[in-house]
Amino acid sequence: MNNVQLSFDSQNRPMVSYIKYDPRGRTQLYVMRLENGRWKRYQTTNWDSRWEFEGLGSIGAKIWFTGPTPWGGEGLLAQTFVNLFIAPYAQIRFLDEKTLQPVCEPLRLYPPDLDNINPQDKDIWQLNWVGLEFDELERTGRVWLLRWKSMRPNRDQPRDSVPPPSKLEVVEMVAVDKTPWKTSL
Repeated sequence: MNNVQLSFDSQNRPMVSYIKYDPRGRTQLYVMRLENGRWKRYQTTNWDSRWEFEGLGSIGAKIWFTGPTPWGGEGLLAQTFVNLFIAPYAQIRFLDEKTLQPVCEPLRLYPPDLDNINPQDKDIWQLNWVGLEFDELERTGRVWLLRWKSMRPNRDQPRDSVPPPSKLEVVEMVAVDKTPWKTSL
């Protein structure tokens, strides 16, 4: 649960993103932003689930996220996240830069054929992505990503067998349009 992300808005104000329980005991995403010399906290989600994390060893993440970053020079911030209580795939959401509130429903980040694991394998395997840089996507209209499958954390316990190798794939993501809902692979 120690996922804390630092990012900057278009005015170079620092933002710290993190998760914590809201007053109802549900897990939410929050963003703290330095405004006029003071830190202001924004709750940016209204999820209905609670991530109970406990136990020994490595704990598999049920929620992870990036810090919001400027998108398209239009007063929007983009933030990617996974919340396994909502969906088994990565999503992107867009926040109004002034209010840090969502401007539309989250969108699936990658097409289903690139972001799915067989249902019988979802408790054992996870998909990993690296390389999605929004500033590069905006500047050049494309980015190259690495994608691979790995086993989920096993609470630091030995496995019964050695897993088979997985493919490391290079994926090109091309921006079709700068509006949030018109990006594709």
